[in-house]
Amino acid sequence: MKLRYPSILALCMLASASVLSAQKLSPSITKKIDALFSEYRMPDTPGCALGIYRNGTLVYSRGYGCADLEHAVPIKPGSIFDIGSTSKQFTAASVILLQEDGKLSLDDDIRKYIPELPDYGHTITLRHLLNHTSGLRDYLGLLVMAGYTLGDVVGSDDVLKIITQQRGLDFEPGTKYVYSNTGYVLLGEIVKRVSGKPLREFAGERIFAPLGMTHTMFVDDHSMIIPNRAIGYEGTNGGGFSRSVSTNDQTGDGAVHTNVEDLLKWDENFYTTTVGGTTLIRELERRGVLTGGDTIGYAAGLEFGSLHGLRTVGHDGAIRGYRSQLLRVPSEHLSVAVLANYRGIDPNEIAVRIIEIILADHLPNVTPVAAVRPTPHRMVVKIDTAAFDAYTGDYEMDESPGFIFTFRREGDHYFVLGPGQPPDTLFPESDSLFAIADDDIKFLFHHPPAADRMSLLQGGEHMAHRVTVKAVPDNLAPFAGTYRSPELQTSYTLVVENGKLVARHQRRAPVTLTPKQTGGPPLFAGDNWLLKRVIFDRGKDGVVNTMLVSFARNRDIRFEREH
Repeated sequence: MKLRYPSILALCMLASASVLSAQKLSPSITKKIDALFSEYRMPDTPGCALGIYRNGTLVYSRGYGCADLEHAVPIKPGSIFDIGSTSKQFTAASVILLQEDGKLSLDDDIRKYIPELPDYGHTITLRHLLNHTSGLRDYLGLLVMAGYTLGDVVGSDDVLKIITQQRGLDFEPGTKYVYSNTGYVLLGEIVKRVSGKPLREFAGERIFAPLGMTHTMFVDDHSMIIPNRAIGYEGTNGGGFSRSVSTNDQTGDGAVHTNVEDLLKWDENFYTTTVGGTTLIRELERRGVLTGGDTIGYAAGLEFGSLHGLRTVGHDGAIRGYRSQLLRVPSEHLSVAVLANYRGIDPNEIAVRIIEIILADHLPNVTPVAAVRPTPHRMVVKIDTAAFDAYTGDYEMDESPGFIFTFRREGDHYFVLGPGQPPDTLFPESDSLFAIADDDIKFLFHHPPAADRMSLLQGGEHMAHRVTVKAVPDNLAPFAGTYRSPELQTSYTLVVENGKLVARHQRRAPVTLTPKQTGGPPLFAGDNWLLKRVIFDRGKDGVVNTMLVSFARNRDIRFEREH
């Protein structure tokens, strides 16, 4: 969708160019900060809102780009964004406040509050949900696998139904950390059942209103009219933009809508403890501990990290065309909020760069770059094409066995085949770092020139290792048939077409399954993130009767062959 009215669209650039709060940073610093957003000050692009907090004050705020491309509405610091998973800290705070009220304990068995969940043979506590150590499958992938599409309206009842249908866990609770949105949806439901109020009302009364966050709420009805809302966008093949907003009505794992001005008040609560006192902050920042004794980098809706030796606390978010990050450096009483309405923007990278600029005198050997490399117009570094050949091949994600990325080169062009889409073009940012245009995904290869490890960089670092796969078997006919999952209440029919095994579903595009083998039973990989790993099992009679499907953050969903 190319917009054709530059005289009107110029309003976005002019309006968003004004600083709407008292400028308390030096002109030299603000100039460097503004340079980071040069590509998002264009009159016909979405962009982001920026808020910089220092010692409890909003020292700099600004809007870059357009909140609504159809009506040439500029982004301002007061623009409202869907902050996706950055919302999780508010859900966590709500649960902790209920513990302070004496109405629940974080160490309670979740079946005390949601008895319709199956007994998995292991106790799952509220603390497991907070720390992503429950082993519960991620409902987002389950819904898509069951046939839901991005345009479908999804409510709490739909989510609870598919969660409670699951008869297995991905791992024993407490033994691993694997990010799962399911836990936070269940926490939102627990808030509702314990308090007698929907999460939207409870958080509004106990968190947002006391802090004066008058423009912040959990949105549990996607059709609500929200004044000053920024519309989410993604890129199109033609080089323009299309609307990309969520139609999900469940809350807990996301759904908070807010602006950078309100987030200052929440951020400052970590110092003033106005809401919840020191108990709330202590519990929010209590990092999870695995049963083996290892402490993870995740607490209650917060991620802990380090930047040039300084401790950081934050959480990013991503939902459809929205991206967000609220990143704090407690020792400096400094925080940065970046809220974007374009999926190609990486707010985490921007927040880090801003902190480096502000604290440059305190961070030795750090030279902040002049600008963030934007997408889809990434700065491409010229590399020796033969060097990329050392990286070509298949890499399996450590946290998701069978989840394989394939890298290949055609002439001087580089491609990756992985979750979500057919082959994507890769743009080198160094001789070992490659990015997908119009997205916030990067791939970092280790130990060049013979890489055997790869990191997927998106909201953190996710490790993968090289695997050798071979095509087997030659005869695909034994795998054809209809397979049904009672946990998803859906079926896939596998047929052989033009020498390939194709999985068909009444609501989804066909998925081609390619035989791949790293040892063990027959393994197939789908050409998108659905059915990414399919393992077939034969009965005592030698006939294929079961397929186990793994995808995204879900493992070994069982499908039985219908006869």
